[in-house]
Amino acid sequence: MNDASIEAVFGKWDGERGAFMTRARECAAFTLPDVLPWQWSGLDADIYRPFQSLGSDGTANLVSKLLMALFPTGLPWFGHRPSIRLRASDASPEQLEEFADWLFLRDRLILEHMEAQHYRVAMRSLLEHVLVVGDTVGRITDDYEIQQYRKDHFVLRRNGRGRVRAVITKERVEAEELDDEVLARMAQTREELQKLSDERELWLYTMGERQRDGRWSIRQQILKQTVVESVEPVNPYLTPGYVELPGEHYSRSFIEERIGDLRSFNGLSKAILDAAAIAAKHNPVVDPTKNWVATDLETPNGAVLEGRVTGNVPDGIGYIRVEKSHDMAFALNQSDRIEKRLGKQLLLETAARREGERVTATEVMRTARELDGALGAAYARICGEIQQPYLDRITYQMERDRLLVPLPKPMDPAVDVQILTGMAAIRQTGDLEKLGAAMQLAGQMPGGLERIRFDEVVRQIFKALNLPIDKLLKTDDEIAAEREAALRQQGLVEAQSQAIQSAGSIAETAAKGAA
Repeated sequence: MNDASIEAVFGKWDGERGAFMTRARECAAFTLPDVLPWQWSGLDADIYRPFQSLGSDGTANLVSKLLMALFPTGLPWFGHRPSIRLRASDASPEQLEEFADWLFLRDRLILEHMEAQHYRVAMRSLLEHVLVVGDTVGRITDDYEIQQYRKDHFVLRRNGRGRVRAVITKERVEAEELDDEVLARMAQTREELQKLSDERELWLYTMGERQRDGRWSIRQQILKQTVVESVEPVNPYLTPGYVELPGEHYSRSFIEERIGDLRSFNGLSKAILDAAAIAAKHNPVVDPTKNWVATDLETPNGAVLEGRVTGNVPDGIGYIRVEKSHDMAFALNQSDRIEKRLGKQLLLETAARREGERVTATEVMRTARELDGALGAAYARICGEIQQPYLDRITYQMERDRLLVPLPKPMDPAVDVQILTGMAAIRQTGDLEKLGAAMQLAGQMPGGLERIRFDEVVRQIFKALNLPIDKLLKTDDEIAAEREAALRQQGLVEAQSQAIQSAGSIAETAAKGAA
């Protein structure tokens, strides 16, 4: 495939996914049309025109919850810790504490660099595409930004296990933006390319292929000429997907699984709006046989009109009325049922999150539980295909650019990388709930609490909350030393009290003898 034109391969793979693109565009039309707009001609626009905002509101709600659960503001979502192997070694507690402090500072540098790039904005767009059209592609550039590609601007291939093995993206380029090195490899001047770009669009095609050793081979072509070739030791792509069927290269989306309800709700919304518009029409009718003419209704207030009157009511004047209230009630009832069902699926009925710039760990855990219940196994997939690849690539680039001190190779097994949000938050909540239930049951048994090691319970609570146990909890030696100091202090106080009492008795005896 190295000798083939990347543009030709893109066209071949793109032509094989027509059904996927049609479904994806329909899902976008009922939710967030800008995610994948219609570009084909000859389609009936009325079919895909949304008449409701439930789809967009629900999708935005899910995306916000996902973003908060994966990348909460004000809370770290990853951490490097000394591994179990290192903690079980002959390393002293002082050495472990010093190493943990160094890892903590290293994590702060990585997180601050991520925050400086405003990565959550790009992550929000990635999550929108995953939920609406199934999958997306983002490439982490050399300046640490996430360049996202719309679904009609990338193609990919997965292996039998569902892992992405090749990605091709295309993007528009301008002649004045190209580097001199690129122009030299194309053997063209900037003026020649500028003249050509006035006649046709210039597209940059980028192909990334995963090698057997885990590295990625990157090639870029403009006008079928290779302009860049490189090998990346760490995957520069983010390729999250919702869920795909075995043997398929593209994922099905969350919205596609609910497209039936969205389509029905959109149709009912249109019908109800049309019926309401008809019912709101205000058309008077006059009977010319009873001496009324249309211009009589346009006379000024207070003018005297001549015509037949019955019971103090003008006879022969009325208004068009549409007797469709029963049909409207049936449509409204069915629409309400679908709306409630969609609201539950889109988590619109759950409690609203507290507004503010920062959230608590408890809110993150609760939101993670809600998302796991709504998305199921797809939630774990989204977490795994966004968080760890992004952290790995940013860490690699910071080490490459000398912005971060790299870990020595012998120290790699001594460090464990922990993702603290996403599925990890669910596991933390589960551990705390099980621990609380066990303590409650033990308290109901005779002598149950007496058999519990409360120091270990405290350690498990701190561990579930990802708090540094070595820093916050006292060791057995420290507790013994404090108890010994307390006993010495108590003995000193008792000795002082006894000495005061003895001195008082001596003084009292001396006073009696003098008398």
